[in-house]
Amino acid sequence: RLAVVLGQKLAAQAVPVLGAVAGAATNYAYTSYYTDIAHVHFGLRKLAIEADCTHEELVEKLRARMQALPVKRA
Repeated sequence: RLAVVLGQKLAAQAVPVLGAVAGAATNYAYTSYYTDIAHVHFGLRKLAIEADCTHEELVEKLRARMQALPVKRA
């Protein structure tokens, strides 16, 4: 009986730890994604300044080139 009680206590104490781990993993995923997006965004802004065109023109040119690329199918 003692093992059952201790097992339940351990399981109950592990719930907040598992929640913290899940929260940390979610935060890492979001932070990583938005860091990558920020690098792309500000890289495009810098390129637009260096190319002497607007950010919107540069993004439109990039979209046009990406749509012109052939799609590789596995």
